[in-house]
Amino acid sequence: MTSGTTLRSRLLIFGGLYFAQGVPWGFFTVAIVLRLTSLGLSPAGLGDLMFVASLPWAGKPVIGLLVDRLSFADWADGDPSSCWPRPAWRSAC
Repeated sequence: MTSGTTLRSRLLIFGGLYFAQGVPWGFFTVAIVLRLTSLGLSPAGLGDLMFVASLPWAGKPVIGLLVDRLSFADWADGDPSSCWPRPAWRSAC
């Protein structure tokens, strides 16, 4: 372990990330399916919905590799505040 990090803090971070990724997955695989089934959605419709809802998880490895390859600092023309994600982030806060 490096200085300042303990096993407890690492386990706490791991648990938080595990929870944060598991909540949306459980929401759309259990809660939405049960609700839409009770509303009368067909199994084919549920399958189509599950396919579309799982696309972000399926695309994470590809998007991760793409983000690792691209250098967003080059898009900022020397001024980090002009990079396109940052103004959008600031306006959201």
